[in-house]
Amino acid sequence: MPGGAIRSEEILIAQRDLSIALAGAVNIDEAAVTCLDAALKITGLDAGSVHLIDPIKGIRLVANKGLSQSFLNELLRLAMDSAQMRLILDGEPIYANAGSPPWNQIKGLDEEHLSGMGLVPIMHGAKVIACFGLASHKLKAVPAEARTAIELIATTVGNAIARIQAQEALVESEEKFRFLAENQKDVVLSVGLDRTIRYCSPAIREFAGYGRDEVEGRDFLDFVVDERSRNFLADYTPEEAQKRDALTVEFLFQPKNRDPFFVEVVTTRQFENNRVIALNAIMRDISRRKRAEQSLENNEKQLRSLMETPANFAVYRLQYDPEKPLSVSVVFASPSLKTIFGIENPMDFNTWWDIIHEDDRAAFAQGMLISMTQMSFQRSARYCHPDGSRSGWLKVIASNTFDDMGRPEYTNGVVLDITGRMEAERNLIESKKELEQSEEKYRLLVENANEAIGIIQHNNLKFPNQAMCSLLGYAGNETDYVDVFEQIHPLDKGRARDAFEHLLDSEGSHKSISLRVIARSGATKWATANLVRIKWEDEPAVMAIIRDVTNEKHLETKLRQAQKMEAIGTLAGGIAHNFNNLLNIIMGFTELTMSDMRPKTRSRENLQQVLNASDRAKDLVSQILTFSRQDSMEKSPINLGPLAADAVRLLQATLPATVAVNSKIPPEPCPIKGNNTQMKQLIMNLGTNAVQAMNGKGGTLSIVLDNVEAEAWELEMEAPGLLIPAIRLMVTDTGRGMDAKTLAQIFDPYFTTLEPGQGTGLGLSVVHGIVKAHGGSISVRSTPGKGTSFTVLFPRLEDAIMEAPKKPSVAFGDGERVVFVDDEPSIAELGKNLLEKLQYKPVIFTSPVKALEYLQEESEPVDLLVTDQTMPIMTGEALIQKVRAFAPDLPVIACTGHSDFFDRAKAAKLGIQAFCTKPLSLVQFSETVRKVLDEAQANK
Repeated sequence: MPGGAIRSEEILIAQRDLSIALAGAVNIDEAAVTCLDAALKITGLDAGSVHLIDPIKGIRLVANKGLSQSFLNELLRLAMDSAQMRLILDGEPIYANAGSPPWNQIKGLDEEHLSGMGLVPIMHGAKVIACFGLASHKLKAVPAEARTAIELIATTVGNAIARIQAQEALVESEEKFRFLAENQKDVVLSVGLDRTIRYCSPAIREFAGYGRDEVEGRDFLDFVVDERSRNFLADYTPEEAQKRDALTVEFLFQPKNRDPFFVEVVTTRQFENNRVIALNAIMRDISRRKRAEQSLENNEKQLRSLMETPANFAVYRLQYDPEKPLSVSVVFASPSLKTIFGIENPMDFNTWWDIIHEDDRAAFAQGMLISMTQMSFQRSARYCHPDGSRSGWLKVIASNTFDDMGRPEYTNGVVLDITGRMEAERNLIESKKELEQSEEKYRLLVENANEAIGIIQHNNLKFPNQAMCSLLGYAGNETDYVDVFEQIHPLDKGRARDAFEHLLDSEGSHKSISLRVIARSGATKWATANLVRIKWEDEPAVMAIIRDVTNEKHLETKLRQAQKMEAIGTLAGGIAHNFNNLLNIIMGFTELTMSDMRPKTRSRENLQQVLNASDRAKDLVSQILTFSRQDSMEKSPINLGPLAADAVRLLQATLPATVAVNSKIPPEPCPIKGNNTQMKQLIMNLGTNAVQAMNGKGGTLSIVLDNVEAEAWELEMEAPGLLIPAIRLMVTDTGRGMDAKTLAQIFDPYFTTLEPGQGTGLGLSVVHGIVKAHGGSISVRSTPGKGTSFTVLFPRLEDAIMEAPKKPSVAFGDGERVVFVDDEPSIAELGKNLLEKLQYKPVIFTSPVKALEYLQEESEPVDLLVTDQTMPIMTGEALIQKVRAFAPDLPVIACTGHSDFFDRAKAAKLGIQAFCTKPLSLVQFSETVRKVLDEAQANK
């Protein structure tokens, strides 16, 4: 009897020591070796193994002492399909000598020289998760005391293995999703060696409630709460920074208007001239982790205390009467049966049943009765303390010895209070459920993100979300075979590869780059990529978060071009306006002089040359105004088809024989709202530019006009995904083409690739101005040595009614009195002569103030006011406003170098009936004056 008690104490001590050792184990293999050593030590056996048992992964060897690999392989092969293994999986241990079945079927058994052998299941709850294999080279059978010891140890081992497996699963899962969750919240800092915070990222506001200006410039120690960390950081001198590669520190951080919380700061050094000048750091909130660590530490302390205190176990030994098997006497019972479970008299076996929960009592008693026939057994049940102070779960682990006749003789066992473990198992199940829900939440977050997200490892894309598949044009199951760097533009590939390698090889955790991505279809897309270094399946990898910025890039380019054109256009428009005034004088007096001369005289022919040159100058000014978008000529519904056909005929008449013209103009209407003259000028300029690009060497000029549907962004409209009916004009040549540098400048005014004197450099600038003035868009593609293609898109005008143009002619007056106002004396004189020529009675003023006084006097009836817009002291607009105060019905014509000074709404409000754009021509001026007077007469 005393020997049994001593043996039980040894078992308890071994269990306690094993529990302490297992508490520090960090992986399954280490735990298995520790368990096997303890098992061999307590049992006195000299060989053994530990196998993990998993329904899916099968059986795996994790520890071995004293057995050859070939023997273990044969043992495993036999055990996989044997009745003995089925017993093990049911939780039953097996003991036998080496000569009995099925052990005698193992090949190589003789070479092992084994005698006694045994297989003991390692359980967690009701599930077998591993198995001890024990053997001896000396003993013919595993002793009964050794069996009890190993079966008790198996319970402790099962709990430890389950705990470590759960921890490893949790760690693996956290590694996969930690970076995605934390990357959005981390604070980036740059701290000088004097501890001054030089830079703080905007994330500090959400992180701690501070603005950047409240952090930058302050001492880093201002935010460190705990004294130990303050002292440690204060001792981190500049000399220490030069020696130490990196610094990771955890401390209590002081946020704004909140309680302090734990943060982790990971630093890397910033070098200049081979010396450290600052520390770059990432700060993240680890308060939850700290709470979890504290909770784990508390649990481990409780478990350690439980395992180290013998009173937490109740050890007993029972003896059976051979003549009366159901007559049981207690040989030994530790006092803890009373202190733990409340059994008042542990030596009276009949009182033991009173603590078993009434709902479990019958089943537990039946199980114990069956266990009397087994070598060893385990039984669990709920218990209630007799005084009602507590209740919980208990577990009985015991082994039986039998006499020569096979009758039960003794039972040696331990009763454990497993209430805490059962609660821990419930908590573990809940934690696993929470983990699964967390994984599902982050999976949905990644899958439904607008940004393209994926893991890049060994140059292959893994775990891509739907946005990443859409960006690259691949299905999710195809990306494992796609080389990521083959999807990057050649000009960006080297920079991207350097960024990836630097991220994987350095201490930095993230990096941002801009690059171009080539989709499966061949389309090139601009993107910004945020790269984060992570571990994926225990190997280094990079998580890429990519945003498609192609549309933004296009809009940036268009905006820069528009701003450049607007600045130059404003300057060019002002110059053109002044030049128009000079041309007005030259052309007007020339026309008047020619009208008084006999035809076919030398003087008239000379003046005709002056007029022709002035017309060319007028066209040049018109181009400048068109380029600057200050020439708002009247627009009306027009059919672009006949205009294009006329332009093609004009071009063919002037082209050399070496240039072939291919035109494709549809018979159906191509209606837009535009200006005939400007549209013809646009086609002629593009055609002339194409011919010049072929440089006299010949080639093919193609002009294609058709009806299409264009995406809204192609017409610079803010309607993503909307298709707009459009008219498309394409002008293509087979000339020398252009490189990227030339393409960037082709719409700049006065830029030309021709020799001096061969071009003005305004042709494509004017085209650009006409296109923008008509609400269209223009794009160009060019390949050096192959040619260039311009594509122009205009919004299609639906249900348009187009009128045929009328032939102009001179319209004369009937002696009506016309007041003509212009601050330029020469233009005023020209107006007087033109009006007299047209049989009107002109009254001329170079001062708008004097003209106003004349009109107010009403000494003579006035039929029409013609006024310039840009005049000193008083503009034409101001003059008209003052006249309207006393002559609201007086017809008015406004003259200007460009009509953008008045829009239609303003003209209607001021009562302006018509505009005349300088330089004035006799025909244009006569028609406008006559039309306004006739309409005024009709409205009386």
